[in-house]
Amino acid sequence: MAQLTGWLNQSRSVYQGAYNTQAQVIASLPADTTNVQTLLQTSGSSQGALSAIQAGNQLSGQVAAQLMKMNSQMASTNQAQLNWIAQQSQMIAQAQNTSKNGMSGYTNPSTATVNLSYDRLH
Repeated sequence: MAQLTGWLNQSRSVYQGAYNTQAQVIASLPADTTNVQTLLQTSGSSQGALSAIQAGNQLSGQVAAQLMKMNSQMASTNQAQLNWIAQQSQMIAQAQNTSKNGMSGYTNPSTATVNLSYDRLH
């Protein structure tokens, strides 16, 4: 029972982490979109090469930040999926073990040998 409780708590923590990461990414999308639009406008209307380079660097930084958020979201989602797969595998292994233990003492008719000699039949 303690193992099951620990397992469920770990799963809950992994799923909550994935949900929180996704919520943070989604919550920041409007601000990120506005920021990118502003940077694009600044880059397009910049006066001189230095201003254009600075706006381009800011835009590159914004894109890099969004890519890091996406990587974080994908990593947390993958962790949750792997956790779910591990749970399913553990449950299958437990069911197989329970089935195997429940069947101990029974013989499988397909593997049992039957000794039918001609003398016994007549």
